Amino acid sequence: MPEHMRAVPFELHGYGGLLDRNAGHFEMIRNHAAETAFDTSGFTGVIVTLIPVVEGVAELCGETLRIARERLVNVREKLAETADDHEERERQLGEMIRRIQDELDGMKV
Repeated sequence: MPEHMRAVPFELHGYGGLLDRNAGHFEMIRNHAAETAFDTSGFTGVIVTLIPVVEGVAELCGETLRIARERLVNVREKLAETADDHEERERQLGEMIRRIQDELDGMKV
């Protein structure tokens, strides 16, 4: 890992929470758009011919938001795995340092 980068597991978990919230917002936007923005119930006359277009755009928008939500959830999962890996490495290093310290304490000078 480059010197200018550092991983703080607590912060990584915090970013994961932020990604979860954002993923939830994508779902809320998708539901709101499906319920209100693409309502064609008031279309009359010639505008009725636009219903298939509006339905197509609604489907495309909904699918795009679903994919975006899935991707955010996937990033959050990978971030959680990374944080867990770092925590485990830190635990192992701490254990190793304690063993070395115990061995050094047991040496006679």
